[in-house]
Amino acid sequence: MKLANKEYRQKAARVLGAWAQLAPAEKFGGYSLMEFQRVVAKSDGHRQTLTQLDITYIETLHFRDEADVEMNTATLEVVDGVKGHELFGANAAIYKAMGYVPRDERRSGLTRAGISEAAVGLMPAAVS
Repeated sequence: MKLANKEYRQKAARVLGAWAQLAPAEKFGGYSLMEFQRVVAKSDGHRQTLTQLDITYIETLHFRDEADVEMNTATLEVVDGVKGHELFGANAAIYKAMGYVPRDERRSGLTRAGISEAAVGLMPAAVS
């Protein structure tokens, strides 16, 4: 069964505490207490670095989101500037190239539902 990093650290802390309290002068597994403390400190240093990176990552995400809102506002202002420009306007090629539908290419959106062929066959015959 694989141990998670948190469990590794907890186990090392337990070993370190017992060793420091009950046999600080002894060597175990080729390590003195000081050598083992250095190994644990190295791991702890990387943990602190990861914590700082997590904080930096979250902060950077926040700043990116704020910058995206500012960028979107500026984008909309630029597009509005193209629409309102006396040489370009809402029918200009640049407006279309920016991903918008020029006014003279828009449809009204009004549709009238026609009678489908299937529905025509279901209608009662006209009486003459």
